[in-house]
Amino acid sequence: MENEVLTREDLKMFRLQLLNDIKDLLQPVTKTGRSVPLNLDWAKGSQVRAALNISPGTLQNYRIAGTVRFKKFGGTYYYNIKDLKNMFNK
Repeated sequence: MENEVLTREDLKMFRLQLLNDIKDLLQPVTKTGRSVPLNLDWAKGSQVRAALNISPGTLQNYRIAGTVRFKKFGGTYYYNIKDLKNMFNK
């Protein structure tokens, strides 16, 4: 049985590949190709807008139409992640 030598560069490459794979597992992709954070039940409006690449007005329209549940704490809106996933997985 031959021994293989692993270099520091090999370990760095493995580490980066492993971290990228873990990130991909934590960010499921919807049918539109956009990712939504998985580990949260509620997300800030700015996070939702960035993940879905939508304008504040579009998110407000979803809120007004009752398409997605929301909560308001102080001046910040929080949106239900499950509702957002269901909306794009139909």
